[in-house]
Amino acid sequence: MLDKYVKETRKNFKFAIVIGIIFLLVSAILFVVKINQIALFFLIAGLTITITEIISALNFNDIYRAMSESEKEYIESELNKTILISKNHYTITENGIFIPQKLFFIHYKDIILIYERPKLNRNSLEVYINIITKDNKRFCLPTYTTNITIGFEYHDLKEIIIKKNPNVLIGKNNKNKEIIKEKYNIEL
Repeated sequence: MLDKYVKETRKNFKFAIVIGIIFLLVSAILFVVKINQIALFFLIAGLTITITEIISALNFNDIYRAMSESEKEYIESELNKTILISKNHYTITENGIFIPQKLFFIHYKDIILIYERPKLNRNSLEVYINIITKDNKRFCLPTYTTNITIGFEYHDLKEIIIKKNPNVLIGKNNKNKEIIKEKYNIEL
């Protein structure tokens, strides 16, 4: 199953790079026909998308190559205990959350704080769960979306985390900030 995620992620990188190249081609055509302002927009957008995705793809490949066989086997065994696969590209398993784009597994026991953050876009409403771990890694995962490109999706990641780790702190408030500073020496 890990190989499936790796192939899918690589395919997504290639698709994004193709989109960036299309933007660059459109900008070249617009420069030729002397529509410079719009061409400049497509040029900047195309360069940004292409360069960002190439760097992301190279980083992803480096991470995958650096993973030991035991790490790959562990993630594979966790993926066999899948509870939910999100349309937003993360997998909730019995012992944690797997983020394929980063090839990273978050154990529930390592999560020290979660808090929700809503985000209203032009074409969607999304609610994110921000996760902070004991080693100060931070993740932002969507749990609710009405995004027109992927459709409606809801799952209560917050409740799953609380059930699996009853000691997790909930909410980014002053009391929790103090607890985290004292116990883990992490500034929020």
